[in-house]
Amino acid sequence: ILELNPDDLDVRVMEMVDKNSPNSISFHRTVKYGEKIIMYGGQNENKISNRYYTYNTITGVWTSNPLKNKMPERELFTIVHRAGTFRLYIFGGYYCSGDLEVEYNLNDLYILHLDTLMFERVEASSPPEARCHHTANVIGSTMYVFGGCKISYLSKQGFNDLHKIDLDAEENCAWQLVQAQGKAPEPRYGHLALHLGKYILVNGGRDMIDNKDLYYWDLWVYDTLKNVWNEIDLEGDKVKLARAFHGGCIWEHNLFIFGGKFDKLNTAFR
Repeated sequence: ILELNPDDLDVRVMEMVDKNSPNSISFHRTVKYGEKIIMYGGQNENKISNRYYTYNTITGVWTSNPLKNKMPERELFTIVHRAGTFRLYIFGGYYCSGDLEVEYNLNDLYILHLDTLMFERVEASSPPEARCHHTANVIGSTMYVFGGCKISYLSKQGFNDLHKIDLDAEENCAWQLVQAQGKAPEPRYGHLALHLGKYILVNGGRDMIDNKDLYYWDLWVYDTLKNVWNEIDLEGDKVKLARAFHGGCIWEHNLFIFGGKFDKLNTAFR
């Protein structure tokens, strides 16, 4: 675990001595929950993980708890916490068997109840097209899913559609395709999406065009109340800064971005 001090931008590596800590793993998902960090899923040694861990940021202790049931195996999904509840919402993802003969993308929605550690599938009509590498945000009682891609063997089809669902709708639960005003971001996956108040900020990502990867360095803002997209002009070298699969957070109205995957030749731009 890396710890960033936002005041002086000092980054330090935190020692992991807890025997309950997870092994090396990629494409896992983490969620802030109070003073804890919840970690679920990922892939290790070509195996999909369904392990559930929590890390206490105060005591520095890892806890690994067994889940009481399972949802279908997947990776590259999204997981978000709805504030004020014991619920994590998991949407979509990708599955490929170990022998590479079975491959499919998913568009189902599950709840992981943190008080019981049990999964519950949400039956919702009109779901988005199956996808992975997308982003999800919860604002109030509404969950928004943007972008992502559909993987088919070695090709990827990027999306730039925006969908929402009312998490309070227990009956006639349905997804809605958002028809927003303004120009939308280009199709992408592996992007960063964070929310600040009523806004969702989308940064970076990549798409595959003619079997070549195109990386982005841009910033888009979706206003959930006015239902409009706007692009924010960014200074700097858009070629060298373009990236995907990066992390980030908002701290006191500042956007911090860390890491990511870059174009090796620095030939992609936006």
